[in-house]
Amino acid sequence: FCYDMQITQDQGCIITGYTGSYPAFKVLLIKTDVNGDALWTQTYGVISGVDTIGYFGKSVQQTSDGGYIVTGYTSNPDYTNDIFLLKTNASGEILWTKVYNKDEGDIGNAVRQTPDGGFIIAGKTSYMWFTYVYLIKTDAVGDTLWTRTYGDSESQEASDIQLLSDGGYVISGHILDENYYTNDVYLLKTDASGQIIWSKAFGGIYDEFSNSICQTSDGGFVIVGQTVNYPIINIYLVKTNLDGDTLWTRTYGGEEMEYGYSVNQTTDGGYIIGGYTFSQATSMNKIYLVKTNGDGQTVGIDDYRSLSCPITISPNPASSFVNIQSVLNMNGLKVYNHLGQILASTAINGKFYRFDSSYLKAGMYFFSIETDEYTVTRRILIE
Repeated sequence: FCYDMQITQDQGCIITGYTGSYPAFKVLLIKTDVNGDALWTQTYGVISGVDTIGYFGKSVQQTSDGGYIVTGYTSNPDYTNDIFLLKTNASGEILWTKVYNKDEGDIGNAVRQTPDGGFIIAGKTSYMWFTYVYLIKTDAVGDTLWTRTYGDSESQEASDIQLLSDGGYVISGHILDENYYTNDVYLLKTDASGQIIWSKAFGGIYDEFSNSICQTSDGGFVIVGQTVNYPIINIYLVKTNLDGDTLWTRTYGGEEMEYGYSVNQTTDGGYIIGGYTFSQATSMNKIYLVKTNGDGQTVGIDDYRSLSCPITISPNPASSFVNIQSVLNMNGLKVYNHLGQILASTAINGKFYRFDSSYLKAGMYFFSIETDEYTVTRRILIE
């Protein structure tokens, strides 16, 4: 099971999650090349000698030395959880591990390397029915420098954290609205030592959750997650100013279940949202991509079924041309850059197509190919 994926310096991916079954779950770490083919796979079942039922990787980032840092949580025989931090080299071999225990239920949801070479972990700590946002700052070898706990409600949790240019942090997550007893999106700004500068909550009478946050070019923030009025679940986007005050909110989706898991600002001032949609009628997931303008108005939506299909793309990496061969008849091709902008769109009627890529700059692109039966997407590296 995969929880997090990041693009690496070589344009491949690093993926973390877990594998195994009760009572022996292990952290899973997979490194892929630009085509998505696995270069190596590592599993980690014992961290710092702690005897547990399992380890679950929640967040991964490539570090400045080319290795990786992973955080997540342990599942212990006494039904408690601890946060762990695992540092590897570029091949996924363990360099060191740490386990942090505060209360009964501690979970690390996001980790980032800080400018001093250390790390910041965001997640939650729980005691009985109370849950709080939990922040851990470490040095370069995982030793704790300080911890912070935040919360005014019965329940609040951090899902993402980003470093700011002033040395502080912005944290997104969710908080229990005790008026409606529903969850709201939670936004928290701290200084470099974790002291609160301000905190905000956004939401209404339904449940709203945050999964990802991005600082925007105007100094404000954009947050993505989902709003839940079961059985309808839609992507939820919030734009704020520098002080965390709401400028606007948007929802995207229909009568199915749409989840927003990542958001980035694009070069045209708009936003690109990545997530997935689940159809209750077909019990199938599709990748869901939303492109908006600077006001959050939709300018494009695409979904792609994740299937193993008989399509071959070569060469990859490519330079002047890309050959696309399919067993099924192809109807069209769209080429996206890494910001989700459409660079080319062309109709195809056949099982072979040669795309002229000579005008593309070096970098990573997404080729979306429509066939008679489904649409598939492949990552292509242009040299």
